[in-house]
Amino acid sequence: MYDRITEKTEEYSYEIHYLTKAMEDISKILYQSGKVDEANSYVNKAYQIYAHYIDKVKDNYSVHLHYAEFLERCFKSGKNILKPNLATLKEIAIAVEKQGKGFYSDPIFMRMRIALLESKEYEAIYHLTKSLILHELCIDNEVDQLIEDYKSSVYSRFYQFLIETQEFMHSVKENYYFHPQVRWEALSNMTILETTSYWKERQNEIKSRPKS
Repeated sequence: MYDRITEKTEEYSYEIHYLTKAMEDISKILYQSGKVDEANSYVNKAYQIYAHYIDKVKDNYSVHLHYAEFLERCFKSGKNILKPNLATLKEIAIAVEKQGKGFYSDPIFMRMRIALLESKEYEAIYHLTKSLILHELCIDNEVDQLIEDYKSSVYSRFYQFLIETQEFMHSVKENYYFHPQVRWEALSNMTILETTSYWKERQNEIKSRPKS
């Protein structure tokens, strides 16, 4: 059905996502049935569909993000499937992050995960800090999940930053209200040092708010 839509209309960005998601869902069923080669072929079909319609994919932020997340799943998969190299995955994550203009944490978190894949903990902390500046305590659930995900990892410095961030969030939660002072345009032009310094200052500002 989705395949036919792409042949009959000019506006079909989401149909590309629906079509590739169906391919992935079929592959999951096949993996569970032990049909590995056939399952791999469906993932490869999804990969090829995205590649064929890449211009349409890039035109729509949400579909572009779904594409980036699909490539990340392929990259991390141990299966014998088509997958991007790390440089390509990073390039696409950067493009999606710019396209999202800071309104969404997903592409920033993807860049964080890619930095960890490169064993660059301080860069991962930098990306997480960007999201903290933009979204502050609105990403508290995400921080909690990251702590769970990385509690047994080798990224000790990154994990310690997560714990410190969680402790900060808990300490100010009762008196907190969302009113960030830096937007994406300014943040994207800040250096890593400026970003880190600003977040420390911002934490102190939030802690110093009068008690209600």
